[in-house]
Amino acid sequence: MSSKGRFSDVSLSYNANAANLDQARWIFQKEVSELNGWVQSHLSEMIKRPREGIKKVRWSDCEDWSTAKDGPWLNFIGATVVGLDMSPPELSIFKRGVAYLYFETRFDSDVNRFMFRARFENQDVVSKILDETVMEVVRSKGDEMFPNSEQIKSNTAILFKREIGNELFENVNQFIDSAVLVCEEAVDRLFPDSQYHGIAPSIEDEEE
Repeated sequence: MSSKGRFSDVSLSYNANAANLDQARWIFQKEVSELNGWVQSHLSEMIKRPREGIKKVRWSDCEDWSTAKDGPWLNFIGATVVGLDMSPPELSIFKRGVAYLYFETRFDSDVNRFMFRARFENQDVVSKILDETVMEVVRSKGDEMFPNSEQIKSNTAILFKREIGNELFENVNQFIDSAVLVCEEAVDRLFPDSQYHGIAPSIEDEEE
């Protein structure tokens, strides 16, 4: 409010369009939810494809981690998470929950708008440098494939951040595939096939 006791043009404009802004919010959230459903559908197919070589990686089923309740507008998140199970050379079974890969649409304070991103979280149960190795692979692919990648804190890395737009819908399957594949390539770098001896763990093996 100005020193003359008058409302600013910003306040007046907001009030005049408050209903439209609220409607736009719900339309946006609905379309982000549709995008998230698209992500889940393709990701479910991608992670179940047969892999060549030693079976050292297994992905868990997708889970929807989207915001379930109303809350502050900028806190809205549309997200899908999938867990990475691994069998390092010293184990004959798969270790569950080694890392988690998130595909999420959330507000990014650095650019002041919602962005679609892939986030990788290493749980340190197999390797303390798994996330760093994933980032090494990401950087070797270049910024065009993995824009705005960064290590944001210990054990957590952003593989890419992409603008919300029609191009995202048109290429989201490719973006999902690239994120999954760099995680698997990182595992192969850390634990090459030459380190495995004898019979590789089967897909049915689980940690007790």
